[in-house]
Amino acid sequence: MAGKAGRGSEQFMLRLPDGMRDRIRAAAEANGRSMNGEIIKTLEQAYPGNEEINQTATEIVRLADALRGEDDPKKKAELLSEIQDMDRVLRHELDELRRGINVHFDEEFLDSLE
Repeated sequence: MAGKAGRGSEQFMLRLPDGMRDRIRAAAEANGRSMNGEIIKTLEQAYPGNEEINQTATEIVRLADALRGEDDPKKKAELLSEIQDMDRVLRHELDELRRGINVHFDEEFLDSLE
């Protein structure tokens, strides 16, 4: 998650459709957050930024390092499974980021990177 929003953070005036404020308030109460916190959490999930992607990639590298140094087959399998889970998360975050900014990659270009 990005840094905590607070006084001095960027502000944005927003008009909500009828009833949406009440739905946001109910979700915020159910999740133990302020309405602002609920809106920020929802927007961060919909529009992941580089920080989330960097954290996930860093975790994958950490797990890969641990896998290389592990001798126990059971622990290796657990680490590999965790890496695969994190890889799926990273791919999802990247897909969401691309969708949010309408980036389309040329398949030939991607093939040339391999």
